Amino acid sequence: MNRAIKGQCLCGYIKYKYLGPTGKIVHCHCSKCRKWHGSPYRSRIVIRRDGFKWISGEDHLSFYDSSENVTKSFCKHCGSNLVSFYKNNNTILGLPLGGIEGDLNDIEQIHILTKYKALWYQISDNYEQYAELPVDPSIIRKIVE
Repeated sequence: MNRAIKGQCLCGYIKYKYLGPTGKIVHCHCSKCRKWHGSPYRSRIVIRRDGFKWISGEDHLSFYDSSENVTKSFCKHCGSNLVSFYKNNNTILGLPLGGIEGDLNDIEQIHILTKYKALWYQISDNYEQYAELPVDPSIIRKIVE
């Protein structure tokens, strides 16, 4: 299913749009994601890189290599988290849900790395949970056409 998604950073300097299919909404509970997003978990969808476009403010982007294979982007003014680039797969991007404007309620959701969740946080929904990364990487990286 193709979706038309728009979003922006907190200060509005950086705006983007996406047209195309998405993957599942993935809520990651690892400590890196919790720290990066300042929340009990990070929520993102995978999108096709060829459907993503910066509308404005691309010159305001900053980058951080958060691991060997992932580069995070963020606004150098307000610090908003933007897309993640995967060095081992340059056909997809990770898009955090916080900056998206619009409804994504019909997308399947899962929790990963729940073994590492914040001790003070209780998962209270009925979405599928994985204590570690799923053995099958397509569970978190597959785009549903």
